[in-house]
Amino acid sequence: KLPVPAYRIVATRGQSHAQTFDVECAVASLGLAQRGEGRSRRSAEQEAARRMLALLKASPDGPLNA
Repeated sequence: KLPVPAYRIVATRGQSHAQTFDVECAVASLGLAQRGEGRSRRSAEQEAARRMLALLKASPDGPLNA
């Protein structure tokens, strides 16, 4: 079973009504991190999670392929 990833806001750009969020999704026990960007914190987290999942699936010896 994989550990739950941790999310953190790396940067916020723009004015309050038109912000862009840069979020990192990290799985510390695997030493992996991916970043996502979006118009909301949630969409940025989802993008980072999609990238993390793609990375895990692409790794032939990764935890999803064991």
